[in-house]
Amino acid sequence: MYNEVEKSFLRFKVTKGNSLILNPIHANEFLDECEKLGYIILGIDSFFVSNKVTRPSLENSLDFTNYKFATKDEMYAFARKFVEQRKNLNLRFEIICTPDMTNMVNER
Repeated sequence: MYNEVEKSFLRFKVTKGNSLILNPIHANEFLDECEKLGYIILGIDSFFVSNKVTRPSLENSLDFTNYKFATKDEMYAFARKFVEQRKNLNLRFEIICTPDMTNMVNER
């Protein structure tokens, strides 16, 4: 169910259930680990989380499969900027990633 990176971050999740929703600091650390292992980012979903409810923020979520990045560095810079620009909105993040690099990023 969880990939290698997700398993290593389960202790940081901020909600109950199966979703791995992280605060901005852990989201950036998650991106670091994905980059280290050569994963690609498929999307970032954002949520408002309280003690009673977890509410998605569709206007602050992004499907990365709609983009063609020239390099992995460009993809990760885009992902980090996306999280950074929203860190003061009290959002939490679910980062969808996969180890499969096929047709997503052109290697140089």
